[in-house]
Amino acid sequence: MEQLDRDDVQLTSDEIGQGGRYRIVRAYCAGREVAAKSVINVDLDDARITDRDLEQEHAALERLDHPTIPRTRGLWRDPNTGLLHHVMEFRQGRTLQDVVVACVEKNRGQGARSWLDPVTTDIFGQICSALAHAHSRRVIHNDVGPRNVHVDLEDGELRVSLIDFEASGDGSRGSVPYSAPERMEGEPGTAQTDIYSVAVLIFYVLSGVEPWPTRDANQARAERKTNALDDLRDDISRTAWRLIRDSTPAYVQTALLRATAWNPHERQSSMRQFMRELNLSASEPPPRRQPTLTWTAMGLAAAASLTLISPLRDTLVLAILRPTASDNAECRREAGRVASALCATRGDLGAVSACNAILQDAVTGVSTSRCQEQLNALIAAESAQAASTHP
Repeated sequence: MEQLDRDDVQLTSDEIGQGGRYRIVRAYCAGREVAAKSVINVDLDDARITDRDLEQEHAALERLDHPTIPRTRGLWRDPNTGLLHHVMEFRQGRTLQDVVVACVEKNRGQGARSWLDPVTTDIFGQICSALAHAHSRRVIHNDVGPRNVHVDLEDGELRVSLIDFEASGDGSRGSVPYSAPERMEGEPGTAQTDIYSVAVLIFYVLSGVEPWPTRDANQARAERKTNALDDLRDDISRTAWRLIRDSTPAYVQTALLRATAWNPHERQSSMRQFMRELNLSASEPPPRRQPTLTWTAMGLAAAASLTLISPLRDTLVLAILRPTASDNAECRREAGRVASALCATRGDLGAVSACNAILQDAVTGVSTSRCQEQLNALIAAESAQAASTHP
């Protein structure tokens, strides 16, 4: 188990993630940008437990080599606080939960994503391929859920990252809404527990609703024993399943029903079998390399000058992850043109920010007329400024 020297890591104050007991900050290790994960508000009683979980995650990632799973750099103890950090490869991206929430808003509550959209199957192809690889190395994730899946664009290609392997031992049961019943009974994790979690995640991504939303483990155990997907008691969950059945191929529904069986022996025998039943290819992202702006939509940011690339990153990720009407696409192009003109004429970052807001509206489904009104107001303001500057 690699232990980094005290001077190997330089932490920053830039927090890039937080959830449960842990926070992740941007750091530098051997001149490279990395992510450093540590526990929040640890006391002496919890110190050994949290150290064990981070050591467990590091040990799991050391055994894995898959483009969807971040690489570990080692363990490092802060000489000032004494806190143990797990130092890992830094990955950009938004959580899958962020994407689903945006999709639900765009669709006005009528589902999130379609299984027939190749982007959706690409996401799950990468997730399942990563888990199949982990299982082949005797690593079980035990906490697959929308917060532990990140999505991003790299060189025009969709890149999925599966993170948070600290539950890969038997000490944690993971997030209750996505945990298999046997995990809530304290039984060890298996490939079938991860299959169950992925099936629940598919339900969530397609509908925007968790089939068993309760966070109480005791209630969840009782609920799932008598409450299969085809017999959901909660009105919202039942409506969501009906929506999935009306818009999803029958083979997907059959695979989800089998994957969420109460008895793990009734589920698919492996993640590869689950993938075959879902007709998923072993989708993997391209090899990591220095990002370039070759994708058509990224060209919009380039046209608007480099000052727009960073603020637009999240917007562009959301844009690729859901269908966008051609008229809204036109708004995005127009916003890029205006932003480019503003940057060229006076480098007005305030105006660039306004263009970014218009782009966000365009990709989240705000009406084209409103986007156009905003653009017209921005163009008018620019024209007035130009007239006053050059009478």
